[in-house]
Amino acid sequence: YRDKLRSLRERMLTDLDGEWMKAVGQKDQAAEDAIEAQRQVWRDAPADPRIEAAASVEDLKSIK
Repeated sequence: YRDKLRSLRERMLTDLDGEWMKAVGQKDQAAEDAIEAQRQVWRDAPADPRIEAAASVEDLKSIK
């Protein structure tokens, strides 16, 4: 499941990087901060302790 998250994370971070660059270009600090917070969530996703604690596939699917 962590490998699946890492693969999804790569695509999401690429999209978020583009959005972040746009916000930087527009000097929109609020948007930059919001996007950076989303990027950090994706960076941390594979380390989510709920992955290790999951007892079933359904438990893993419930992790967002």
